[in-house]
Amino acid sequence: KEWKGYSFKINFRNQILKVSVSQNQTTFSLEGNSRLDVFVNGNKVLVEPNGLVVV
Repeated sequence: KEWKGYSFKINFRNQILKVSVSQNQTTFSLEGNSRLDVFVNGNKVLVEPNGLVVV
């Protein structure tokens, strides 16, 4: 059986970053007060608090 996706949460600097990965895209959402820079395949992605970013 092939996988369809997975998700996990990371507590980073007292903020919760939720990462959801599917075969076609990765989404990030942030529960916190400060923006967070993450790197996806070497590219910098800005995640804003209470926002959703699709890569």
